[in-house]
Amino acid sequence: MYKKVPCPFPILARGLFTRPSEDGAGYDIVARGYDKFFNLGEVAQTHPDWLKDHTSGPYELTVKENGCIILVGALNESQLLVTSKHSTGAIENADVSHSQVGDQWVDRHLATRQLTRADLASFLYQHQVTAVLELCDDEFEEHILEYTGDRRGLYLHGVNHNSATLHTWPSSLVTQVADHFGFHRTPYYTKSTYQEAAAFADQFHKEGTLEGRAVEGFVLRCLNKDTGKHFMYKIKYDMPYLLYREWREVTKRIIANKPIRIQHPLTHKYVRWVRGYLADHPDLAKQYVQNKRIIAVRDAFLAHMKQEGEDPEAMLQESAS
Repeated sequence: MYKKVPCPFPILARGLFTRPSEDGAGYDIVARGYDKFFNLGEVAQTHPDWLKDHTSGPYELTVKENGCIILVGALNESQLLVTSKHSTGAIENADVSHSQVGDQWVDRHLATRQLTRADLASFLYQHQVTAVLELCDDEFEEHILEYTGDRRGLYLHGVNHNSATLHTWPSSLVTQVADHFGFHRTPYYTKSTYQEAAAFADQFHKEGTLEGRAVEGFVLRCLNKDTGKHFMYKIKYDMPYLLYREWREVTKRIIANKPIRIQHPLTHKYVRWVRGYLADHPDLAKQYVQNKRIIAVRDAFLAHMKQEGEDPEAMLQESAS
């Protein structure tokens, strides 16, 4: 629905929490996520030619951390609202929800700065903004990339005005907010032109890692020349993120006895191996569908390839070509 032109929704925010205004005339926004944004080339407005002609800098490339969105808003000067994109508080048939884990991490991060929930609530309420964070915690839920030890927690990557139209703070200010309240920083890079931003992203794609670690890709922030409003799009890379995600999804479908679809050639080899691995480890299926041991299974397959005398890195590159 978000791809339709014009979009049928009155507001494009993914994650929107409101309450009746004090005068009863309407609703106030308490927490607001980003407008829905698309991958490079996914829709007409993210085609490279359109971006080159219709957007302007500065172009901020923020690392796309691999977790789930957490929104933190303020109900008043002292109380916080912590949500996922869809809900807040407990969820039926779930031991603990994403918003509950995010709420716990808010307290942990604030404690590192000797700050309270009221301190954060006061800041958000006075500025009428929402903190947008990524919950990355393998002890709670594994995704594709690894977040263990000190890398677990909440990564602040946006501060949005509580307004119908998207208005998001520059990453330089977001980083200052992260430092002040003890959240993990989200790395970002600033380029003046679309061409410079595209070249930077392409260089990362060729190298495969950024500062020694694999990442999902980038989220890019710029301005729409036609409207003067903030505009966002994303760049995701096949290697290794989308390949590893395909392995996760086909494994879950094998466990559920559902048909599988394969895009990457290397996945055929993975499927043959993982069927046997699941049979040899009968306790694995239940854990896997609960988003546990996903990375361990992937690492076991890569280790198996090495034992067979194959070069996983070379085969990953071959699968990408």
